[in-house]
Amino acid sequence: MKKSFPVNINGRIYNIDEDAYALLSNYLDQLHATFPGEEGNEIVSDIEARVAELFEERLSAGSQVIDIDDVNRVIAIMGRPEDLGDAPVPNHPPRKVRTALRRLLCRKNTRATNSTAISTTR
Repeated sequence: MKKSFPVNINGRIYNIDEDAYALLSNYLDQLHATFPGEEGNEIVSDIEARVAELFEERLSAGSQVIDIDDVNRVIAIMGRPEDLGDAPVPNHPPRKVRTALRRLLCRKNTRATNSTAISTTR
């Protein structure tokens, strides 16, 4: 038996087990270290919003508690902070900013596609 408790992610409450919480907390701490400052806070906030969306998908599939496998799946989708390197490309924003923005755009495009798909099936 594992302990679980409620956590607030992007304004939504999720029940998460203890191991999953530790991994997610560590992941978010690493993101804050990778993306410092005001712009970094915005990037991390957007990543947290996407994490909440992915958890929501998991719960809609019938799960009641977010476990460590769910968190590992989210990390695999979003990418590890150490993979969001900082090597500059001439005349372009830093790589980690480009990567974060690309992920956000993919999320928005996916949401738009899902909205379109839902509206056409009604």
